[in-house]
Amino acid sequence: MHPYIGAMVTREFNIKIICKWDGEAKVWVAESEDLPGLVTEAATIPELIQRSMEVIPELIESNLMGGEATGDYQINLAPVYQQTVRIAAH
Repeated sequence: MHPYIGAMVTREFNIKIICKWDGEAKVWVAESEDLPGLVTEAATIPELIQRSMEVIPELIESNLMGGEATGDYQINLAPVYQQTVRIAAH
């Protein structure tokens, strides 16, 4: 028997998470254009990733696969740190 016959297909999604510090609320905020509805916040980046991973399966099923999302999914998160840097005039 061929090793791929009868095997469950793994679908790979590359989801880019943009993480920004909200100084007013004093939390990290994660959003993704790749996965509609992914918006969450947390006090730390690790907590932000954990919260994102908790909601991603439901969002994939409802937004990307039209409710027919069966199988295994490989999720690649790419957190991006953004910060403004001021360069003084010489």
